[in-house]
Amino acid sequence: MQQNMNPQNPVDQTVLDPRGAVLADYNLTRSPQWAEVEQAFLKRNNYKCAMCSITGNGQVQVHHIAPFHYISSPNIQRGDLEFDPRNLMPLCQGPGTNDHHELVGHLGNFQYFNQDVNADIIGLWKDLLPANLLKVQTDWITRNKNHFPLLNAMSPQDIASFIALLETWYGPKPQDSVDVLIEQWYGFKPRNSSNIAVANTSTVATTTDSSGN
Repeated sequence: MQQNMNPQNPVDQTVLDPRGAVLADYNLTRSPQWAEVEQAFLKRNNYKCAMCSITGNGQVQVHHIAPFHYISSPNIQRGDLEFDPRNLMPLCQGPGTNDHHELVGHLGNFQYFNQDVNADIIGLWKDLLPANLLKVQTDWITRNKNHFPLLNAMSPQDIASFIALLETWYGPKPQDSVDVLIEQWYGFKPRNSSNIAVANTSTVATTTDSSGN
């Protein structure tokens, strides 16, 4: 897969939700199995935000702990983590919600990677409502400013550290096909298949899909 790491993107990103804009920036699209897995994961978690009490289909999104655009990078190639339930988390986002997906999952910017999100959803930030109160917290401001390097600014050492972190959290990249992994994790065979023998990276975008990050 080729990624445009410094894109002159022709897509009018004002019409995209922020997640879609990130995918467009990196010329990415979702795997064909994603929509089915997304709904299966949300249903498994009762469409409930992992951080607050908000519940409802359309109010809760799937957050990728190791973000989709990172794991899809040619330098990282952990396409299995697009679907691995250990890398997924239900977080609320949008009108009438606390926007925990963006504010906590991505520290206020869908480009960012928050490696401490598992601790954050049960920590001191949990009871800060409305969630916009996070933006005036000294620790949130500090972490927002000192976030993990953006994908297109990662040094070789950053990339190696990120890959090592993924292996610590999730183990080495499995050699099973995406479809086999999905059946193991969710108990169904996906109707749509990418026909890729080994879980790898997502494909170059032909359309913009805003689901999950």
